[in-house]
Amino acid sequence: MVWPMIAGLCRWASYVGASLWVLTSVSLGHADVPISENATRRFEEGVRHLRTQEPDRYEKAYREFKAAYADSPSWKILGNLGIVAQQLERDGEAIDAFKGYLEGGGNELSEEERKQFTSDLRLLESGHCSVTIHATPAGAWIIDEHLPEVGSPVLNRYGPTSGPLELRVRAGHHRLTAELSGYTSEPWEFTEEAGTSSFHLFELRRTHVPSETPAAPKPEPFNDRLHASHRPSDLRIASYVAFGLGAVGLGAGTWFYVDSRDQRDAADEVFATCQADSDCRATPSQMVQTELDRRENAEGNALTRSLVSFSAGGAFIVTGVILFVLSSGNDGNIPEQTAITPWITPRELGLSGRF
Repeated sequence: MVWPMIAGLCRWASYVGASLWVLTSVSLGHADVPISENATRRFEEGVRHLRTQEPDRYEKAYREFKAAYADSPSWKILGNLGIVAQQLERDGEAIDAFKGYLEGGGNELSEEERKQFTSDLRLLESGHCSVTIHATPAGAWIIDEHLPEVGSPVLNRYGPTSGPLELRVRAGHHRLTAELSGYTSEPWEFTEEAGTSSFHLFELRRTHVPSETPAAPKPEPFNDRLHASHRPSDLRIASYVAFGLGAVGLGAGTWFYVDSRDQRDAADEVFATCQADSDCRATPSQMVQTELDRRENAEGNALTRSLVSFSAGGAFIVTGVILFVLSSGNDGNIPEQTAITPWITPRELGLSGRF
């Protein structure tokens, strides 16, 4: 089986955009580690991406070569992995990949290929700076944005962090940001020359999350609210008060009813007196008529007041019975079979029900 390897004819910086590649053939018969079918497939997919003119061909090829090496860590994958890492300005990974390729290839590399990779390795080593990042809490991703004087920014992600993270990046101006779900931090900008090193601590702060509006409490049944807000002794007292008010209402209703009967009797007496007098019977005087009208009006008003008083008294009596039953129960709830019905007539008042 033959596996294509890619090597540059000159320093990569000199042919960006020109796509000058040399495809060489390296036999896998003497591979240092077994090469799986999946690794071969991922490697060939990475080569296919490099042959296209897609704007993100380096990112796609990098992912394929990275996956192929993770599956089968052979030095023969490191050459292409270092090339795309260098194009993406992941200089630390490119340096490690080139070193691994040169050391693993040994005598299998041609003199021209070894010379080219050695030259690229020295270029990377002389043009990078080191930055050590520590982010708290752990698990953050570090976003590196290289801002060159000419050209578009170059963006790379590293992480997730677990302790100090050393980045070897292209010398120049950079803006670093730490990202972690639920946290925020201020970006850090720096400008470093080649060969220098620096350190930065990202202290991430929790993002403020507005508290949810508490849901409106579900209305409790009448019996539950009554039970929760009153002790049995309170209910017993309230029942006595209700009974007292009910008695007052019934007493007032009785008094007004008796008064209406008295007014009726007085009107009947005036009428009977008038009937006994022949002159009055023939032509009732204005005074007699006025007296009769007054008595009838008084009777009607007394009956109305009596009915209102009886109704109010009955309502208070019913309330007193309910509160009394509640205060007598173990859990303050009205038994399910409890039913109370008041009844009122002009001459009688009472309650019927079951407990």
